[in-house]
Amino acid sequence: MFIKPEIGISNDQDGSELYIYLNNERKAFNIIATGGESNYEIQNGVEFTDVKPGFYLVKLQIKSVKSQGANVGQLENVHLIGLAAVDAEIEMRFMRIKK
Repeated sequence: MFIKPEIGISNDQDGSELYIYLNNERKAFNIIATGGESNYEIQNGVEFTDVKPGFYLVKLQIKSVKSQGANVGQLENVHLIGLAAVDAEIEMRFMRIKK
């Protein structure tokens, strides 16, 4: 299953790193600038293999930023792609910002 965030990223944060978790499994990837925080694009994301039917927690976490003290971007959506995501439903959605 692929997990691909749809986010708007400012140019000065191009190449910042993001963690994506599927339960306790974590993968990192570099985000690509989209020309501004309000210009949303689907990022490449990451692939998780051998995902079985069941309840999963998907989390996104900033690993590192290119420009300290500036916003990284705005999250619009998270796309789940693949056979494991067929007929999947979102049970709960929340956001917690840690400073």
